[in-house]
Amino acid sequence: MQHKFSMYNHYGTLRDGSVLIYNVLSSAVAIMSQEEFSSIHKAVPLDAEADLFSAASEMGFVVPAEEDELSKVLALRNSNNYSDKRAGFQILPTTGCNARCFYCYEQGFKASTMTRETIDSTVEFILNYCENMEEVTIAWFGGEPFTCENYIAEISKRLTAEFDRRGTRYFANVITNGALISEKNIDAIVKDYRISSVQITLDGRGEKHLARKGFLDKSVSYQLILNNIALLTRHNVHVMVRINVDRENLEDCLAIFDDLAVLDADKDNLWPYVAPLYSDRSKPNQDCFGKDELSDVFTKVYKKMIDTGFIQTVNGLPMNFSNATCCAKMLNNFVISPEGDISKCEHLLNVPEEVIGHVSSGIVFNSAMAKWSDANIPEQCKTCSYLPVCQAGCTAAETRGFGFGRCSYIAFVHDAIIEAANYLLERSEE
Repeated sequence: MQHKFSMYNHYGTLRDGSVLIYNVLSSAVAIMSQEEFSSIHKAVPLDAEADLFSAASEMGFVVPAEEDELSKVLALRNSNNYSDKRAGFQILPTTGCNARCFYCYEQGFKASTMTRETIDSTVEFILNYCENMEEVTIAWFGGEPFTCENYIAEISKRLTAEFDRRGTRYFANVITNGALISEKNIDAIVKDYRISSVQITLDGRGEKHLARKGFLDKSVSYQLILNNIALLTRHNVHVMVRINVDRENLEDCLAIFDDLAVLDADKDNLWPYVAPLYSDRSKPNQDCFGKDELSDVFTKVYKKMIDTGFIQTVNGLPMNFSNATCCAKMLNNFVISPEGDISKCEHLLNVPEEVIGHVSSGIVFNSAMAKWSDANIPEQCKTCSYLPVCQAGCTAAETRGFGFGRCSYIAFVHDAIIEAANYLLERSEE
């Protein structure tokens, strides 16, 4: 059988002359000699390299010559996006918040909270929609969702009782600033709300974090947030710590890894990662990094993560983002606002033409729903070697003009990955 070099391979020469290669579809990573790489790159193995070539084939570095890799990626994408067995709902019990983050895209939104009627209609809508689903995921969002924890408690109780009766698998997660988690509600979070994954954002170390968050309750401290992160991990909740960086806070954000490294946490449940703050073309932020700066930024980030033990092997570098997807592109995934409006993307909550229905009346397959349900992807994405990473990226970012357009930042940090691999190998030799 003839083979070819995969279009989703990325590679670079390390300082010792070896080659790091990773494939963003298979998530395989390897380090090999220049001679081995040359053979794989040509996809013409010598007899003496049969074992090497067999391994390269298994890892996806070479694929059958007749394989249509793009169609394979799109087929996997569509099987995920158009499954009739799974549904997801991002519920905003409120757009009110106990913080005032300067970069929040909900700035200017009128704060609103669910009414009794909306709560009842939300539960009824979800149960009716998921009558034949095998799996349901609830994502709590806001504002700060825990400012309406009683609503989370009630909706969770009613949904889990019925889904348990039906035998439907139920999962829940939350995006929160972490200030309202405590020993008092941790058992309810885990057992009653069944939240198994939490995203908490940090914007700097100590006072820097507090200044950028702007908590209304001045008793909230940076250490309190760290303690709550640790508390969650010890209760077997997976905590993603999103660290938002720009030019103004980069050094502070790097120091966060030192604090997380010594935290009394279950490190198996702790996943910190850095995300660049995005600028908006309608309101440009000069503190935001441009895409041409990201490799330098993430070289510092990855080295810090190596130093603090959050990256320990080459396999631990962020190269395996395959099959990520935009929730808005999933046919059975919806955002429910405090008013009960249903849309597909949380970034477009205040855009009337993006509303596709209401919890009291159901979904209308209007032009907005048709747009998000379209399986086609832009032509430029079809030839992009990062397609398995972003699955054609963020439609909202492209159309509304924020961030790096449709592209994920991971497409701009290849040099940082190669440099981090060098750093890892050199440290292992010390």
